[in-house]
Amino acid sequence: MRTGAGRAGRVSAGFYIGSTITGSIRARHRFIANWDALAERLSGPVLVGGEIDPAGRERLAGLGSSVLLSDPAQSAAPAGFLAQMAEARLAAGQVDNPATLAPIYLR
Repeated sequence: MRTGAGRAGRVSAGFYIGSTITGSIRARHRFIANWDALAERLSGPVLVGGEIDPAGRERLAGLGSSVLLSDPAQSAAPAGFLAQMAEARLAAGQVDNPATLAPIYLR
């Protein structure tokens, strides 16, 4: 799961599925919610990364050991984290056609 802190207590979130065999990562579901609504949607072991403000970190940490929060250093620099993921994909020979890439706007 990846989050992005927004205004007025809103957070954009997305669930991602990754493969340890192919190294591919794909989005399964994206949505906008607040920290409480997001917490209600989490079940089972999940890693939460991205921009997590102090209120979100406190709320999600209260869910127990099945919810792992990314290191604050990774959360503060999502572009760098995405660049690391892209570098790993490139090193594995997984490339995308730049002409087919498009931004996804949630709101």
